[in-house]
Amino acid sequence: MTTLPTLAISMLSILVVAWWWNDTEDEIVQQKRAEQARIRQQWLSREAPPPLPAERCVLALREQLRQGTVRPTDVTEHAIRKACVAGAAYCCVTEQPFEEAMRRAAALQCRPAGPEGLLWGLPVTVKDSVHMAGYDSSCGTTARCGRPQEEDGDIVSAIYRLGGVVVAKSNVPQMMMLPESSNRIWGTAKNPWNPARTPGGSTGGEGVLLAVGVSALGIGTDIGGSLRIPAVWCGVCGFLPTPRRLSHRGAATISASGFCGNDVIVPSIGPMARTVEGLALGMEALSAVESSDRTHRRQPWCADKVTTWSTARKVRVGWAESCSFFETCPTARRAVRESVQRLRQAGHDVVELPPIPMERIVELYYGILSAEGGMRSYREALQGEKLAPAYRSLLRMASVPAALRPVLAALLPPRMALLLRCTGGKTAYEFFQWVEALQQLRQQLLAEWFGKADVLLTPGPALPALPHGMSKELTPSFCYTFMANVLQMPTAVIPTTVVHADECTYVSAHRDRYTTLAQESMAGAAGMPMGVQVSAAPHMDEMCIGMALQLQRLHPPFPAPPS
Repeated sequence: MTTLPTLAISMLSILVVAWWWNDTEDEIVQQKRAEQARIRQQWLSREAPPPLPAERCVLALREQLRQGTVRPTDVTEHAIRKACVAGAAYCCVTEQPFEEAMRRAAALQCRPAGPEGLLWGLPVTVKDSVHMAGYDSSCGTTARCGRPQEEDGDIVSAIYRLGGVVVAKSNVPQMMMLPESSNRIWGTAKNPWNPARTPGGSTGGEGVLLAVGVSALGIGTDIGGSLRIPAVWCGVCGFLPTPRRLSHRGAATISASGFCGNDVIVPSIGPMARTVEGLALGMEALSAVESSDRTHRRQPWCADKVTTWSTARKVRVGWAESCSFFETCPTARRAVRESVQRLRQAGHDVVELPPIPMERIVELYYGILSAEGGMRSYREALQGEKLAPAYRSLLRMASVPAALRPVLAALLPPRMALLLRCTGGKTAYEFFQWVEALQQLRQQLLAEWFGKADVLLTPGPALPALPHGMSKELTPSFCYTFMANVLQMPTAVIPTTVVHADECTYVSAHRDRYTTLAQESMAGAAGMPMGVQVSAAPHMDEMCIGMALQLQRLHPPFPAPPS
């Protein structure tokens, strides 16, 4: 039996540990921010390099480098200065390997760009979770600071081998599971189109760096829209490959082991760029990875297939502009309709898809990813650090006892009731049943949709970039990006339009808090980027990129942010 003195000593110990850890966290945050500011000031105080011609397309910049019109050192120094300015303005940068970047750029000038130099001289940025030797992969947590990686991940190794220069790592949310990018160490990333709004997440910092022209190619990860949401919201392009198409070795996961216990809905590494040509170049480069991970089956990129589909005629395109679970905003619907019209005028066969069973897709997505119960992996990964306030509502939902869920769900509006019923811990048997249901739905929808169409055209996020802090309450609005992860469809996103002044409204058949928040989020959204998703059947990645290229050509070039 526990005595009163023993209990008192235990409570005192907990308070002491909590006090010590909070003090240590504060020191870590101060040290990281001071070091970042020192390096930034050091580089901004240098004499600026000669001006360079502005190029939105990565292929144009690559051609200038190969012809010697611009030098790798000048391109790299320009990227570094832009990263310093953007990092200070938008909190989008974490680690700053500037000295190493300049050394690599100088070494490139001593050897010509051969055929193997696919990325020769190009500035590249990577998500904070992608490992670089000598630098932290903090993932927005103090627990992972001061632990520099001993070696480069597969993706960074491939970038270097192909002549690319990594100039910065980009900001993410704590443990990378929210659609905005804010953490205690690096601050809250801001959208360059409107700093009062988020760039998205969890690859939000990367979207900002590409939008403002720091890098020619970005690397992110995606398990529910993590790179596609920031791409659309920042007005750039992003690509989710078929799961395991690219090696994930050397990219941090929630678990400190680097592995993921859930092997059903898995994160994928993918490229981001200002144009679809950049996505194609990124996939060609990253597919060349020679991985020490023997579970990864290398599949070379076939550029000829991309060309074939980018010029194909009479392609069957299935489309949907909204669903009954979470209706899209007026701009998202217009983006799809305009793309459908342009494809039809180009001679393609476009057919509207039957109603999407989004409720079931969302139910399976949340149900499987929450199966451990109580966000246990997240909390353990923090090693004593406090869970970010943005996760509190998710933690409350995940921690409701199973016996209470049906009772509470009966009192809630339908969408909130659905999420409450499906989240929470599950036994091994129950988890197997959920996985079986997902496999059945996946097989059914892929057969149904791709029996009628070669590619699908759907909305990206249902809403434009949200005001800071709102995404934690509106995660169901990302159901259109969840869909690609659940069905394992390679998916490209491209920006096609911006919110018009008369589109800052939202209408839904649902009467709940999600609708109220969606309506509030549309106020002041005029001018924010929106776009569409192009999806193909699993393993048809080249077809997906090819059709995204074709769709991009049918739209006017998308501008850079006004800032």
